[in-house]
Amino acid sequence: MPAAAPILVDMRRSVALVLALCLAGCREAPGPAVIGYAFPDWGRNVVVVARDEIARTARPGDPEIRIVWDSAGFDDPAGAEVARAARIAGHPGVVAVVGHGGSRGTLLAWPLYREAGLPLVVPTGTSELLQALGPEVFTLAPSERVEAERLAGFVASADGVASATIFFEQDEYGDGLRRHLEPELTRRGIRVLEVVSTTRASDFETVAAASAARAVPDAVILATRTEAAGRLARAFERAAPGRLYVAADGVEAGPGLLDWAGAAARSMHVAQFWDPARPDSLSREFRQRYFALTGEWPRAPNAMRRDAVMAVVGAIREAGPDPAAVAGFLRSLGRTRPPLPGVTGPIAFGGTQAGRLVILPAAAERDPAERAAEGPPDA
Repeated sequence: MPAAAPILVDMRRSVALVLALCLAGCREAPGPAVIGYAFPDWGRNVVVVARDEIARTARPGDPEIRIVWDSAGFDDPAGAEVARAARIAGHPGVVAVVGHGGSRGTLLAWPLYREAGLPLVVPTGTSELLQALGPEVFTLAPSERVEAERLAGFVASADGVASATIFFEQDEYGDGLRRHLEPELTRRGIRVLEVVSTTRASDFETVAAASAARAVPDAVILATRTEAAGRLARAFERAAPGRLYVAADGVEAGPGLLDWAGAAARSMHVAQFWDPARPDSLSREFRQRYFALTGEWPRAPNAMRRDAVMAVVGAIREAGPDPAAVAGFLRSLGRTRPPLPGVTGPIAFGGTQAGRLVILPAAAERDPAERAAEGPPDA
């Protein structure tokens, strides 16, 4: 992608250096099989829950499995992801990695894992660039193309919607969705009035107000991150009340979004990879244990990261603590082996994963503190 090219070029020398450092490390010494978990500090609760599940489900004779979590960050997100990948790839005993938090960080980190011979399971990245990286990269989420089809279908099925404006963030995630959204909306008879790019440094209120002054659509589609989506929607609703707002998966439903969106939250829907209200026993158990161990309620990204970790755990237990064996096992899921059971749905790779994508009302989310006061979930 053009937006990523400068970073990729600038970081070639750094990648070469950290590759040498991480490969100078070793995995020769026998020990537990290690899963690298490549997320910033906000990923801590999934590690707590996954470690508990690994211990509870261990069978006699299973290899010991540990999770190494690298949560360190830097001012430069691209540099942080590459440095994180270098540390994980060089850690003794690592047989597979789960991460990173976004498509760009994953694309930048992959060369390190490829050189170290480590398979990579990507829980929530949707960029089609990820799927082109090769057979050692396993994406759990549906692609941007599939998500765009679902978002466009949702908008087209809404009463009284004949036009839309798209806001997108200038990165692999936002631009990828935008490229597929425009033709999908047009194909369904929705007129695209504007396509507006943003960055994390944008003045979202000014951008939204200016767009509303130029054209007032029936629906506003937000292929951005959470804060940007909330602030754009709030400002647009102030300038042109009564719009339908539909946010893509980069927006996390919850109290933060509701605060940023204000009145717009009442007519906002958010694409997610898991419905916390799923009635199946695995989802109920996950909610209960997540709450009991962390005091917080799990959201869709937490469930996706849990499924990614447990897919690797299943691979280690069935195929052995070897990177190539783990990769081979993951590739076989849904092909020569049945999918693994997952909180977000059956775990297999290589398909569209469309079944994971749900579009839910943002206003259905309540403050976790209110729900915690009611007692454990499903009580």
